[in-house]
Amino acid sequence: MLNSFWWGSKRMDGRRAWRLVENPDLLVGKLYKARYYPNGDFLSSLLGTNPSYIWASLQQVRDLICKGVQWKIGKGTEVSIGLHEWLLDASNGFIETNLPDELRLQPVCSLLKPGTCDWDQEILNDLFSERDKNLINSIVLSPTVGTDQLFWFKDPKGKFSVKDVYRVQQPDFSVLYPSNVVVWRRLWKLNIAAKCKVFMWRALTNRLPVRTNLVMRKVTEDSSCPCCVSQPETIMHILVLCDVTTQSWKYVNLYQFLSQVSNLLEGARSVFEHFDDSIVASFVVLWWSLWTNMNDVVWNGKKLSWRAVASRASSFLFQWGKARKLTDYHQLGRHFAGGDCLWQKPATGKYKLNVDASSSAERGKSGASFVLRDNAGIWITGVLIIRPYIANPDVAEAWALKEALSWIHAKGMEEVQIETDCLRNIELLEEELHPNSYLLCLLKDCQDLLRVLNRCNLVFVYGSANTVAHMISKATCSAHMFD
Repeated sequence: MLNSFWWGSKRMDGRRAWRLVENPDLLVGKLYKARYYPNGDFLSSLLGTNPSYIWASLQQVRDLICKGVQWKIGKGTEVSIGLHEWLLDASNGFIETNLPDELRLQPVCSLLKPGTCDWDQEILNDLFSERDKNLINSIVLSPTVGTDQLFWFKDPKGKFSVKDVYRVQQPDFSVLYPSNVVVWRRLWKLNIAAKCKVFMWRALTNRLPVRTNLVMRKVTEDSSCPCCVSQPETIMHILVLCDVTTQSWKYVNLYQFLSQVSNLLEGARSVFEHFDDSIVASFVVLWWSLWTNMNDVVWNGKKLSWRAVASRASSFLFQWGKARKLTDYHQLGRHFAGGDCLWQKPATGKYKLNVDASSSAERGKSGASFVLRDNAGIWITGVLIIRPYIANPDVAEAWALKEALSWIHAKGMEEVQIETDCLRNIELLEEELHPNSYLLCLLKDCQDLLRVLNRCNLVFVYGSANTVAHMISKATCSAHMFD
């Protein structure tokens, strides 16, 4: 009950706080504004004197929300150039250029060409540093979106979720430990039970409740291993070094690969880099079996022999794989359905347009390319478009798709099959979109164009079937001839 109350209340605090950001005109929002932040908003509010318990709990999650919220520019009338966080930079979304106060207070719309959604390059070149200018140019505005609004930029749809708040709090292991990226990627792709993969993740990130960790948290005073009683119970000890553990590894002829490692993560990296999936799966399931045996010793007073521990792991892996094969083990799901691996000619009388986008941070450019071919596979035409750098690859792909659809519409073409290798955007286009982020604004424009081009169809293909468009867009950003 206590666990449910604690985690449940934290979850609700995050959602309540986000409602104050997203809907400041709610009655409860007006009450809090009158009491705690009469001259500002929730994101700039302070705890204040004599706060209520609810307000104190909302303040605990305010800093977390600030890490994931940002302004989305519509008309640019409600966001100040220097006071608000509106640049697409996860580390610092504020303007860094030292501007006079009168310019800092001006709305963002003053940086646009009058009557358009295009940035005024003369103003940007005169006022801003190279960093700020590039970030401003990376924002693609849509003429169909009028209001400025706060959105949750950790999610492509701009929607707040408890899952994203959790991710904000967690360290990025690919940054902290770049050499271990291969471990995480292969672990989550293994064809083994999910509980084994989750256990392995907890073990590699030191999240298992072994006694040394419990001593640090003042849960217990005894740190000795419950099996051998001679050594402290660490994750490395119970999974590699303990007597029962060592004998189990030797029984399956895998001990030699772990005997020289100093920590579990080093051992896992060595295993994941040098063995195929079947051997890696055996390692992970045996580690899980060893942990299960340790729990049986502590909670049930049952201690299996090293042979029984290894046999249980082998039996579990075999039975689980067998059961999965009986229920369509190789089912890939709808996400990979219908995607061609090689380019195919369109039907007679139709055309095929392949679309792709590439970006180069080094050159500060993003490029879109689309290639039109007929039902004989003959090249009809190709189009290249270059614009300032777009950091988000999904946004770049959506921009390229919008440009391609606009080009088809301008040419008055019909019976065109459009192919892209950006699966995320294809899936989003199947939903009812609300323009809560820059990505959704562009995709909403694509939806509107597709309704007009009702005889054209958009499909997903793998990158291998989109090679020509990809190579051209890559060259657009990298070749000196385009400078």
